[in-house]
Amino acid sequence: MCQRKILDQFQGQKILVQYSCHFHHNNL
Repeated sequence: MCQRKILDQFQGQKILVQYSCHFHHNNL
């Protein structure tokens, strides 16, 4: 729900996107 579109384009960096999402939510 954060940046799933990028996940589709960056199949290799899907973990990085999920981590960034979690971090952003944790930061807020």
